Formats: sequence, structure tokens, C-alpha cells
Amino acid sequence: DLRHPGLELLPAMAAGATDNLHFRAAGIDSYAITSLFMHPEDDYAHGLDERVPADAIVPALDFWYALIRELTAS
Repeated sequence: DLRHPGLELLPAMAAGATDNLHFRAAGIDSYAITSLFMHPEDDYAHGLDERVPADAIVPALDFWYALIRELTAS
């Protein structure tokens, strides 16, 4: 990522069910990627007060824009 030179990419596995559950059941390899970059202490995923910091939204949108542009470039 040009905004974060040297950022180490780490593979991870989510143990919970996702929309990919249906693709995997059909034999289609499926992967997920996150666009939210935040400190672990700001992660309230799947809790009663699930939320992300407001300042994480614009960088997430920028990430998706750059990724989609890169993947669709000819």
C-alpha cells in the first residue's frame, strides 16, 4: 500500500461463518479482505456496541477505490 510503505501483510482465518460459506460449500475457493485499519483496542466487531472509529471510514473507502482500480486496470 503506497500510504503505508513496509506494511506487513498477515494471513488470518476467521472462524465464524461468512457469506463465503455458500461459495465454499459449492467448491468455490473464497477469500476475504478487510479495508479497516485500526488499533485492536478500537475493534468492537460483533459486540453489543459493534462499531468502527469514524476516522477509519474514509481510509477504508480509499483502499477499496484503489484496490478495485488496480484489479480492473487493463
